[in-house]
Amino acid sequence: MKLTLGCEVPTQSPVQWLDEDEEWFNCPINFISGDCMNFLSKYDAYKNHFATPPDYEKQNAVFNEAVKYFESQVSHFTEMKTGK
Repeated sequence: MKLTLGCEVPTQSPVQWLDEDEEWFNCPINFISGDCMNFLSKYDAYKNHFATPPDYEKQNAVFNEAVKYFESQVSHFTEMKTGK
């Protein structure tokens, strides 16, 4: 399946991943850096209560800024998608 979807090697013909109007030759996850994946994993664990974050003043300042930016972007694109 990974070969068919371009997860390991780009495909010869495009594959639909997210939307009917989008075609991909590589798995979209290949475009996300390791640092971003680490952030998303940590964010998801905290958001879904799988892990408990440290107190605010003990949390990494870069992580706190990334959460603010990430949530603002999710909100922005949600508004764009819903037309509100």
